[in-house]
Amino acid sequence: MSEEFSLWLIPPKELYEQLRRVIADLSTQHSTPRLEPHVSLYGRMVGERAEIFARTRDLAEQISPFFIQFRGFGQRDE
Repeated sequence: MSEEFSLWLIPPKELYEQLRRVIADLSTQHSTPRLEPHVSLYGRMVGERAEIFARTRDLAEQISPFFIQFRGFGQRDE
């Protein structure tokens, strides 16, 4: 059975909680869904769970560790 997956980076706990509160406040003010704080690496991967997990594992083995510095946040209309 095919499923849909997205690959996200999730911020460290302290930053995650700070961003989650800001997102919750904004979503309440603007009557919008509450989204999880994240950086999307790849979205809408469709396929069998085992195949998607294997491809993601293969990709992770090919990428060197990297650092992301958080400088602020923003929004965009979709």
